[in-house]
Amino acid sequence: MKVNRCLIIHRVVFIIILMAPAFAIFSCGDKSTQPEEFTEWTVASPESQGLNPFILDTLTIKLQVGELGKISSLLIVRGGKLVYEEYFRGFGAEDLHVVHSVTKSIAATLVGMAIDEGKISSVQTGLLDFFPSYTDLANPSADKDNITLAHVLQMRAGFAWDEQSTPYGTAENPVTHLYQSPDMFKFVLDLPMADPPGTKFVYNTGSSMLLSGVIAHAVGRDVESYAEDKLFTPLGITEYSWPRGPNNVHPTGDGLSLRPRDMAKIGYLYLRDGVWSGRRLLSSGWIAASTQPYTHFTNGSAYGYQWWLLSMPFGEFTLYAPFAAGWGDQFIIVVPLLNMVVVTTAEHFSGEQSHIDEVLFDYILEAARGD
Repeated sequence: MKVNRCLIIHRVVFIIILMAPAFAIFSCGDKSTQPEEFTEWTVASPESQGLNPFILDTLTIKLQVGELGKISSLLIVRGGKLVYEEYFRGFGAEDLHVVHSVTKSIAATLVGMAIDEGKISSVQTGLLDFFPSYTDLANPSADKDNITLAHVLQMRAGFAWDEQSTPYGTAENPVTHLYQSPDMFKFVLDLPMADPPGTKFVYNTGSSMLLSGVIAHAVGRDVESYAEDKLFTPLGITEYSWPRGPNNVHPTGDGLSLRPRDMAKIGYLYLRDGVWSGRRLLSSGWIAASTQPYTHFTNGSAYGYQWWLLSMPFGEFTLYAPFAAGWGDQFIIVVPLLNMVVVTTAEHFSGEQSHIDEVLFDYILEAARGD
């Protein structure tokens, strides 16, 4: 029963892999499978799945005393089993946690499902084709007419937008105005264009919000109903919160709340190339398209279809990891090379230093080295 109710990993210089089917290339190690009727995780010890328990014990102590910031949960799935699960700061396993922009990655998953079903013909479909009732938009232009769904998924739509120069929640931030507007779709579609579509990456929660309208128009029902039917119920996700905004629209740029265990299920679906308990929920082609880099950044990270991407040397191999990221250090990190999913929730909302890179690189990956 449902409940009513952007951050990039820092520090390491990564080597971006220019190959789309990265999951197939780098998915190595133990391939333990799920039970046929999988709804909750099987719990196993870290050492049973090749993780050094002493390194993880040290990590737990540091998290308990707050040495690594305001992290409220940390989960590791390896070999199809939940091998590490710790909660902090009064947070528990059954508590929902707002995942902020992780919502974007889940929305992109639903777009892929609609394409797999034939409800959306292609990511090259024009954006405005999904909003036929919006016939009198402000700032009309040929560039606006040429925006495609792919441009939105890649954060390359071209709208004039800047949400990263001012703090979230302030009057200067466009996200504040987005959520205060009576029609969030029109608010975004009315924006002037700053760049031709496809030419420049601009992180834009507003354009991600449009995915709610895209999905609703394509499948003939609201995004929550579609998600519950096609994604949440098959994964055994029964407790979540997805508040409605103006016009009863479920936001797809932010706002979803999940249990950390259920966040891990989203990551595991991607780790298993779209297959859950022997049933394909999402096509391999969509996962490949979503997790290839369309934009590269100077810090070595990249961006796919509403998923961030990173890669780094790991022994003799290259470790490739798509990840969903939300404000305040909410993460779903998929590591195919290590057959692993890492989930974090945290409360870094007031400019606190993030330690997620240290947690991942200095502890979790060290525990997985096996030496």
